[in-house]
Amino acid sequence: MMKLFFSFSLIFSFSLAISQDIQTVQTTTKVAQVKDSLTGSPLANATISIRIVDASEKQVIRKKSDTKGECTIKLDSGKNYEITTSFVGYIIDKRIIQYQSLHTEPTLQILLSPEIKALQSVSVTAKKPVIENKPDKLIYNVDRDVTSQSGTAIDVLRKVPQVTVDIDGNVELLGNPSVRFLINGKTSLSFGSSLADALQTIP
Repeated sequence: MMKLFFSFSLIFSFSLAISQDIQTVQTTTKVAQVKDSLTGSPLANATISIRIVDASEKQVIRKKSDTKGECTIKLDSGKNYEITTSFVGYIIDKRIIQYQSLHTEPTLQILLSPEIKALQSVSVTAKKPVIENKPDKLIYNVDRDVTSQSGTAIDVLRKVPQVTVDIDGNVELLGNPSVRFLINGKTSLSFGSSLADALQTIP
């Protein structure tokens, strides 16, 4: 009777040891979800890097979150994991997980904060159009026309809307030959008696 009981005890102890050994290496699939910390919106294509802390081999497993901001990772009970999450425009999240139980929260929530950078200054640069329509006038900005960087004033006038120049250099505005020319907003004696000749001399 004693021999039978002793054999049963050995079998029970051996079975218990195998059960405990399996428990220490059991692997569980865990869902990690990445979200914006301000809006709560899921972040797709976030990079999640997982490595075992204090492991002899520094092997890193990288995952990408899907459109729901989720990805699945496999964790072994009894091991510590370093999980690093990164996304463009957000502060990197790095955390250590001590995964000892297989009955923890099934979803690992990772909230990333937007990376806010303070600007020292802001410069706003506006470029003038080639043609500006004003209530009382039409302005042709020669410096904005790359095709008018060479030639004379008479060549530029041929490109101005509502202005016509004949082969003799006579200028008309909307068919009216009575056109007054100013230089820097003032009348000039350089025009003389021949307006066409004067315009030919202005680069």
